[in-house]
Amino acid sequence: MSDTNNTSAIDSSKLEDFQRRISTIEDRLQRGSRLPSFLKSKKAWTAIIGTAGGVLALFGFEDLSSSELATALSPLVAYIIGQGIADTGKEKAKIERQA
Repeated sequence: MSDTNNTSAIDSSKLEDFQRRISTIEDRLQRGSRLPSFLKSKKAWTAIIGTAGGVLALFGFEDLSSSELATALSPLVAYIIGQGIADTGKEKAKIERQA
């Protein structure tokens, strides 16, 4: 029983550290720091958070199967692809209006 509580405490401390780091990055973005422009896009943050979540899931949770991980991350992949398609359509419409 104590091993389970200890594991939960470790997992929650990792999660708190991860959330603190994300908050720090978001604060820097809001202050207009000199981060590359691609880090200001929602697609980039979705990819970064999805990748970080996948890495944490692979190394932090032994009982998570690869199919469960794929199920958890597939909405992020779909969002990124969908936004890419939408952005392409916006750019095409912008070019057509200028012509």
